[in-house]
Amino acid sequence: MILTFDRTLPFTALSPLQSEFQPHPLHPAHKLYLDFRIYLARTVFRFILRLFSALGAGGELGRGNPGFRIARISRQYCIKWGVRDVEARAMCFVRENTGVPVPQVWGFWSHREPGSGVAGKGKGSKTGSRLNYMLIEALPGEPVGDIWADMDETARERFKREFVGYLRELRGLDQPPLPTREVDANSRRSDLAESSAPSAQALLAEEGDMLEVAPSLSVTGHRYIGALNHQPLTDHRIATIPYGPFEDVQGWLNCEYLLGYVSRARPRDVYESLEQQLTRRKDWKVVFTHSDLTPRNVLVEKHSGRITGIVDWDSAGWCVEWWEGVKGLYGWTDRSFLKSTEEAETGSTGLLEVWRGLLREVVGDFDGELKADEGMRDIYGFPY
Repeated sequence: MILTFDRTLPFTALSPLQSEFQPHPLHPAHKLYLDFRIYLARTVFRFILRLFSALGAGGELGRGNPGFRIARISRQYCIKWGVRDVEARAMCFVRENTGVPVPQVWGFWSHREPGSGVAGKGKGSKTGSRLNYMLIEALPGEPVGDIWADMDETARERFKREFVGYLRELRGLDQPPLPTREVDANSRRSDLAESSAPSAQALLAEEGDMLEVAPSLSVTGHRYIGALNHQPLTDHRIATIPYGPFEDVQGWLNCEYLLGYVSRARPRDVYESLEQQLTRRKDWKVVFTHSDLTPRNVLVEKHSGRITGIVDWDSAGWCVEWWEGVKGLYGWTDRSFLKSTEEAETGSTGLLEVWRGLLREVVGDFDGELKADEGMRDIYGFPY
């Protein structure tokens, strides 16, 4: 059936990916197939689902398209495009090492778009951007922000217990060790030495001293800030492009997208005040962080409160532990922040305060950091 993903066309023998996977090149014909499936999901398929939903027969498929740059193409699968491989690796890493419900990654393909020519190169240049496609499991449930007002107290309590447990499990992950630059340098030196090409020998002589003093990335008890495998982070709160990684918390705080800009754009006393708020504690740890843990990204069963999935891992990586709290309250502009009419009348707590309390239970007190982040956003001119 055209609306059901066929494992034999164009991909064969699909199996769940591991965090150390290698992206597969995408043949142009296969790309057309994926684009066609996405078109169906976002137009024809979505129209059919809405029609069935209006007739009361849509079931869970009524969720249709779950978000930006992601299309649900069948009951079992979603395709997400324009992604980085670190998102897929983070999902695989969490699945491999925790019990957190994360979508299974079934495939990751990379297509190089034709180059349009760059400075110093003709139109025939092969330089071009990459467009990645990721095939993932479609999980049941609805965003907790959409159904919180309709959940009974028993379901809410179960949700809160599971949320706290999963978040603690996530933050308990160990950062995998990385090879040192010294080892990388030795490997490079060996490769050059084995080559008989004059250019390789010249380069070996030229790099001799530099390779000897290459610093190590692996320090006992030290954790970097960045995505898995020491890759740059993606975080739309901070930058529109990947940034980092950083060897310590202070390096991250002083980057261009945080205090680095403040130090140039505002008087010294403003910078020092924000820095004091962000460094008031010296015992903050670097932990694995989802970095977008908001109600729209936590799926739940309305009647039971069981968390069925945590999605949208594009910003995940290693970061200072209070960042999960700050990002968990960032961008609350949808209706899930507000109390329902019934909650307002009875004086019960709305989801915003519940969410803040759950984050604080695990992260600890991050009010000072949240206030500092709001101050930096005002300086940057962010709309919220």
